[in-house]
Amino acid sequence: GDHVVSGLSLLPGTVFLELALRGAELAGLDAVDELVITAPLAVAASDTVALQIIVDRADDQGARAITLWSRPDPDAECQQHCSGRVCSGGTTERERIEVWPPDGEPLDPAAIYAGFAEHGIAYGDSFRRLRALWRAGDEVWAEVALPDGSGRRAGYLIDPVLLDASLHGLGALFAEGGTGVPYAWSRVEVLA
Repeated sequence: GDHVVSGLSLLPGTVFLELALRGAELAGLDAVDELVITAPLAVAASDTVALQIIVDRADDQGARAITLWSRPDPDAECQQHCSGRVCSGGTTERERIEVWPPDGEPLDPAAIYAGFAEHGIAYGDSFRRLRALWRAGDEVWAEVALPDGSGRRAGYLIDPVLLDASLHGLGALFAEGGTGVPYAWSRVEVLA
């Protein structure tokens, strides 16, 4: 209920990404080469939804196709929500931030959330994790934290709420023309 897009409570795209990373891990891989969300998953607080992750056999390069499906009840047909490829990582360039807070114009996270709301994206308290935000040109830095101040909850490779919140900073780049939600991912690996 805290992730509402155009009046619908949707499973965040970052949850699909976490599930794909888990599928990769179970297949002995550690990265999502590509993941495209083709259909959102609307959920209500009272819903129980069965999810299925299918990881195919490895291709010649060792990568595997992956699809994620749901079924709201045993009598319903399965619906595909995303497809992509998982692979072995190790090729992502890593850039370290040497100075914190970064040089840039400080922005008000509340203004970012107000801008989202104007465009039909309502984030409730559990998703409002932006603590500070800076912008310099087309670069944005975001500081995010869970309510207890920690950077991670047990059981996740990448905490979907924190990853979603880190993307909220991109709202600063859309100040003049709306906003969006993530529907495609490429070259995602967990580094630590």
